[in-house]
Amino acid sequence: MLRSLLVVAAASGGAWPANAGGDDDDDDDDRKRRRRERSRNSLPPGSENLQAILKKVRSEFPGRIIEVELDDDDGRLVYEIKLLDSKGRLFELDVDPRNGKILKVERD
Repeated sequence: MLRSLLVVAAASGGAWPANAGGDDDDDDDDRKRRRRERSRNSLPPGSENLQAILKKVRSEFPGRIIEVELDDDDGRLVYEIKLLDSKGRLFELDVDPRNGKILKVERD
C-alpha cells in the first residue's frame, strides 16, 4: 500500500492523496504489528541473526543490498536477498535463515 501511495504522490507532484492516513491509522498499526509478530514467529528456533547473514552475504558478494524478504519456498523458509554489485549487476540470492548458507544465486 505504501508503494502505491508513493507512486500516487510522485505522479501528483508530491502531494499525498486526501485519504492517506485518516481513520485507518489504528488499523494500519494493528496490521503492521501482526505482520512483525508473524515474521518473528515464523523463523525456526536457532536461526541466525539477519545482520550476521547479511555480513556473510556481503563477504561473498560485495555490493549494495537493496531488498531482503523472508519467503516460503516450497515449504522451506528462505531469505530472498537482492543485491547490486559494483558493476551494476543485480543478483538474487536465496539464503537459509537457520545457518546463513547461500542456497541459490541468480543473476538478473
